[in-house]
Amino acid sequence: MFTDFPYLPDSSTTAAKAIKAATGGDLLRSDIMKISHHCSKRGVNLELMERIKPRVTLVSSVAGGGTYKFPHEVSQEIIREALDPIAKLDRDHKKDWELGIFYTSDQDDNDTVLGSIALVLSASRITMWRFGDNSTDRLRFGNSRRMS
Repeated sequence: MFTDFPYLPDSSTTAAKAIKAATGGDLLRSDIMKISHHCSKRGVNLELMERIKPRVTLVSSVAGGGTYKFPHEVSQEIIREALDPIAKLDRDHKKDWELGIFYTSDQDDNDTVLGSIALVLSASRITMWRFGDNSTDRLRFGNSRRMS
């Protein structure tokens, strides 16, 4: 990302100035990050996650990892470490949902699949909706649940 888009930090376009004002200066800073390629080993790196520092991180994944075992453990640990650095601390990472990491394969306390994720954004809030679908189901908006 840094090699392909070296001009991002120095851009003086109107859009870049608006993004810079909203994000505190870094054009890659974002409240939301959708991890690419189902969180494969090559889909994310520590430096990028530390720079983006999202409040909400989304991962599209099937329960049990599917054929290719996505999300990869190393990628999940990279995301956790970027959001909750513990290298020098004597503790484990917080739970994924406490770090704002959400998977389409997440389940609730009753082992019900939470499924697809929709985010509604306003200037001050991110509201998450879950649809209770599996990877092969059609999305039914009537099944939506607002998450807190």
